[in-house]
Formats: sequence, structure tokens, C-alpha cells
Amino acid sequence: MTSEQPFKIAVSDNALDLLKRKHDDTRLLDEVNAVECACGAPLADIKRLVSLSRWKDGYEWCTHERGLNALPMFTRNIAVQGFGEPSVHYVHQRNAAKGTYHPAVLPLLTTVSGDHLSFHVVVPSLPGYAWSDAVLKKGFPGKHYAEASSALRFSLLPLFNKLMTSLGFTECVMQGSASGKQNVTNSSWGHVLTLTAASLYRPKHVKASHTNLPMCEPPKLFGNHIVLLKSPIMSFTSREREAAGLTQDFFKSRAGYFAEQSTKPQTLG
Repeated sequence: MTSEQPFKIAVSDNALDLLKRKHDDTRLLDEVNAVECACGAPLADIKRLVSLSRWKDGYEWCTHERGLNALPMFTRNIAVQGFGEPSVHYVHQRNAAKGTYHPAVLPLLTTVSGDHLSFHVVVPSLPGYAWSDAVLKKGFPGKHYAEASSALRFSLLPLFNKLMTSLGFTECVMQGSASGKQNVTNSSWGHVLTLTAASLYRPKHVKASHTNLPMCEPPKLFGNHIVLLKSPIMSFTSREREAAGLTQDFFKSRAGYFAEQSTKPQTLG
């Protein structure tokens, strides 16, 4: 395991020029009439997004790059048995006295005050996301990600366990998010990993967890069997029945991308 290395984002002018040329060269296909979202993203919405001057001419990446670089970012190579030593990118803001913190949400968590708790904040990028290396060997399962702050649980030394322990932490609280109002699969890694780590390692290592994506599965014979037996006679509110219908519709007709990502991720690049 290498030592912590300071990290700054530096997207080259050539990369930005290439992105702009790709935007200028965008060609849109026709769509099937009167199907709205049934066949995918509506063409009108795609045209609106592509034509927005904010993205084409008004978005100054360098301004946002400077803002991100104000965060305390680092990388560290962490050995995972059988999967090499991927470089993991993360934000690590230590709690500090007022006036020494960074903008956005970090002050709410890290500022030392007699009125509330303060925390050290570690925000890692998953392998293959942001500036963390992708693991190019098949078979890197979610449980390797989810070992957030525990002693060794599996024979394979997990990635985030080693990151957290290398920073000196044996206890933590966790927050995991999913983006999108109805998106329950695409950006839900944070939720899945938080839920997994909390269920495995509370209360010794994970002291508390929070997610903005509460989910439940139908009761099974070997899990919640009492609820399963009672379900035929249970009454549900109209709101609960509507929510169940929306969930069923999502997985039936709106989760094609998830099947593609789950089975043929190389096709998507």
C-alpha cells in the first residue's frame, strides 16, 4: 500500500476541445411517433439539452475544476488480493476549527463546535468512477467495496476497509445516496454499499447509517415468512398499491439499461 498522495484535477485543453467538437458534431435520429418515453428518451428533450447554450458555449469547466480542487483530495494505491493495487481517489476533510474548512456541505460536518458533533469526512470514489482506477479483472464483487471500517471479515482484504484503516479509522457513520427521483438502479451504489456495510458491521464498526433510497422486497418463505403468510389477507392503502404498481412498471419497462449494465457492460464502454 502506498502513502497518501495529494490530488488535483487537471483536464487538458485537448480533451475539452474534443468534447466540444463531439457536441458540435451531434447527429440525432428520428423517433417513433406518439410513443412518448416508451422507446427511450424523447427526442424533443434530447434536442433541448443538446441545443442549450449553457452546455455548448456557457459552461466553463475550468471554473468548476478550480472549485473541486479546493477540496482536500488524495489518491492511494491499495492492494486487493487477486485484483492488483488500484489507485483510489477520495476526499478527506478532517474536522477543524471554524475558518479552516472548505465550502459546500463540509462545514456542517467538520466544523468543531460546542453545539453539535463534528466529524472527519472521507468520500471515496468507487473503482472505475471519477478518478479511481477501474478494476479490469472480472469478478470484483460488491462485498469488496462494502467493507467500510471493519476488521477483516472475508479472506480477501477488502478495498475500503484498507482505505479507512490506513487513515486511522476503526469506526464510522455512513451515508449512501441514489440520484434521480425514480432511479432505483443506476446511481444506487451508495445506497447498496451503505446498507450492506451497516447490516454486516453494526454496531461495532458502523455506528449509524443513512440512505435516501429506502427499498423493500416482497416477503419470502425463508425471510419474513410471517409477513408472507399474512400478505394475502393484509390490506393496503391506495397509496401503497399505487407505489407497488409504479415499482412493477419500472422494472418491467424502464430498466432496460440496468439489464445491459448488468450483463454486457463492455458494450456501453
